[in-house]
Amino acid sequence: MNQRDGFDFIREAQRRMAEEAREDNWETLVIQALGLIVLGIVLVGVSAGWLW
Repeated sequence: MNQRDGFDFIREAQRRMAEEAREDNWETLVIQALGLIVLGIVLVGVSAGWLW
């Protein structure tokens, strides 16, 4: 997985979450956003070779 694929994956996940968030409350959205941020950091770190 190169870095661009990682960002595309993050954008797709954000788009799906935005659609689901219309029905969810803000607490769920905050939890999802924090999880997505962590996922993004891990993906970028792996693709840049920082973690492994």
